[in-house]
Amino acid sequence: MTMPEPDNPNAESTTRSRATNSTANPSAGTAASGSHSGWDNVVEHIKSHRIDFILAVIRTLTVLCTVSYLIGFPGPSQNRFKQALLMNAAISSLRLHQRMPPPPMNQWSRAYFMNLIKEDSFHYLIFPFLFFTGQPITLALLPCFLYASFNIAVYSISILDILGNQEQLKLEISNFVTKYQQSLLHTVALSEVVLLPVVVIGTFTRVVGMLVPFLYYRFLILRYNSTRNAHLKLVISQIKAFATAQAGRFMQR
Repeated sequence: MTMPEPDNPNAESTTRSRATNSTANPSAGTAASGSHSGWDNVVEHIKSHRIDFILAVIRTLTVLCTVSYLIGFPGPSQNRFKQALLMNAAISSLRLHQRMPPPPMNQWSRAYFMNLIKEDSFHYLIFPFLFFTGQPITLALLPCFLYASFNIAVYSISILDILGNQEQLKLEISNFVTKYQQSLLHTVALSEVVLLPVVVIGTFTRVVGMLVPFLYYRFLILRYNSTRNAHLKLVISQIKAFATAQAGRFMQR
């Protein structure tokens, strides 16, 4: 194996010493070199994909805030609820920046804004602020928590792939993601639908403001017209089919 050139003249003796140790113990030298190279690749990947790494960190904080809110960590629970929502807004803003960067020379157009509104990241950028000023609604954190957990798993696969020597763990996470991806998206869509009657009832109990049901209805329309995620349409069609079947049975009695 050819040894790499040292970065500076003072490191030459250290390099020779490592080469001698590798010759004396080839297996240990190969393992150490592979491990060192793997982590170096991870660091280089993080440096070249800073936004992806920041997204992974914020998603982890979102999961931690949600879990601490659910298990009742000491302190005001409303603060952790709002922190989880703000984390989700930060994630959506970064994803929106990745998906729809500003036009060149700031030449904003109606077509650009129309495409911006169609993005799922835009939908979940406005979603947290619908629940930020009212009383905590636990169900509102479910989409944020599921999306964050899923994307953390996806990001960990890419890191394990770069790190190397982690094929078994990477395979297990990949199988888990593949197996439960559709169920997760379906659960998110179902929670989005269920939240509508929840916020309507919340207006009468003063949990949310009077405008929230109208704004949330507009949010659902955006989600329904999403070009990348058709699960809300599927859930609504299933609800319609179930309601029609139940109405038919009731009429036959």
